[in-house]
Amino acid sequence: MTVNLGEIRLARSTADELVAFGLGSCVAVCVWDPNGPLAAMAHVVLPRSSNGHGAGSHSPELSGKYADQAIARLVKLLSDAGGAPMQAQWKLVGGAHVLQVPGLPPIGEHNVMALRDALRQHGLRITAEDVGGHAGRTVRLSAADGTLLVRSANGDERVL
Repeated sequence: MTVNLGEIRLARSTADELVAFGLGSCVAVCVWDPNGPLAAMAHVVLPRSSNGHGAGSHSPELSGKYADQAIARLVKLLSDAGGAPMQAQWKLVGGAHVLQVPGLPPIGEHNVMALRDALRQHGLRITAEDVGGHAGRTVRLSAADGTLLVRSANGDERVL
């Protein structure tokens, strides 16, 4: 299942795979519950919503657009599906500084910092991450075993 900009998706079958393509400054928050199969992913675009709602074109409960809201929504989604967020593996991928324009803030870096803060506020621990740098990434999360494959725009692949 593709996880598009600002979306959150849940996978419940061992045959399911969640994929976020072309992450630049965006960050994929990837969650896998070993008691599942249960996996979820949010495709975070910006660090903070300006109005506290920020759902965009998605319903508020399924919006992962903003880092300051995505973690709470992932925790609720996982819990509602019978998962255990405190026992799950939480991984971050993306947050690159792909546009190097003078005066443009490093959105990717801000996204990563906001997500780390939100995870800490929920008492959740990051088990792995592949963030920063200047290359975009595509990420694939297997609901069967939690394998997270990260492919960089420069062709490098790694498993988190």
